[in-house]
Amino acid sequence: MQTKVTHSKSASNCAEILALITQPNSKPFYDAVLTFLSDEYQSVSSFGQSAIIALNQIPSQVSVDCYADVIRILDGLVQAGLAKSRMTTIVQGEFETVIGSRVDYALT
Repeated sequence: MQTKVTHSKSASNCAEILALITQPNSKPFYDAVLTFLSDEYQSVSSFGQSAIIALNQIPSQVSVDCYADVIRILDGLVQAGLAKSRMTTIVQGEFETVIGSRVDYALT
């Protein structure tokens, strides 16, 4: 069994993505999730429920009810270069079959 670690890179068009996520209708959502990130890598499970509660405090027609909603916002932050991610994958056997993985996030 081996562990492989992959670090994220911001998108080549990160300035464009940053402009999109700082629009008035998007900014409160991204800012809310940013408040839960620190310089140390952490799993979404450590702050996800609190982030969902904070996101639901923002007036919106769409409710946030699962970690996937938080992860979509985190992915936008990573693409914009405001956050970074680290994926740890556990593989086994000669064909490197993935038997587990985890993604952690931190501030850039």
